[in-house]
Amino acid sequence: MSEAALGLGLGAGGDIEVVGEAATAAEALELTRVLRPDVALLDMRLPDRSGVEVVRQLREEGNPAKAVLLSAFDDEEYVMEALSAGAAGYLVKTMPSDELAGWVRRAADGDPALEPRLAVRIARYVGRVSTKVAEPVVSSREITVLRLLARGLPNKQIARRLGIPRERVADDIVHASHGKMTNLYSAQGYLLLESVKNWPADWRRRSLR
Repeated sequence: MSEAALGLGLGAGGDIEVVGEAATAAEALELTRVLRPDVALLDMRLPDRSGVEVVRQLREEGNPAKAVLLSAFDDEEYVMEALSAGAAGYLVKTMPSDELAGWVRRAADGDPALEPRLAVRIARYVGRVSTKVAEPVVSSREITVLRLLARGLPNKQIARRLGIPRERVADDIVHASHGKMTNLYSAQGYLLLESVKNWPADWRRRSLR
């Protein structure tokens, strides 16, 4: 997707304002810190660092921007790496430019920005990875924590909503993301499959063709 197509895609509908543009990861981080956008659309490959590294940095800093990665590749492992870092979505550059604005709106609303075909492929991939181990996946509370975290809620709000100490929320996140990777994949697969259920019927049909 060219820069011109990107601009046209985001301009569709007139309700999305592009508040800044960056050519490097360093510039993207600085602009995101200063401008505090709702959504940060990042290229997977930047001259100085990868888009995934930018996402990790934003999450470590507690920046609430929903980071969506744009990539030329739809490999399952690339997508899982992005989601594991805390990305709100992963879009392939070959997608029609006029669909971009819709995915940005979904990310801003706290929903996964993943094209239907790709989301179903990842959910199936997650299922294959998860069945390779005979261990319980993350707990139901940890999945709930991940769901709320994916929607952009900070730890304090998650703790208040679930009625648990803030420290427990942090422990749940650490266990889910730094324990066995299959646990994290299972939780993300759950989120993806749940999001597929909530898509309009025509989207679900498109994803399963």
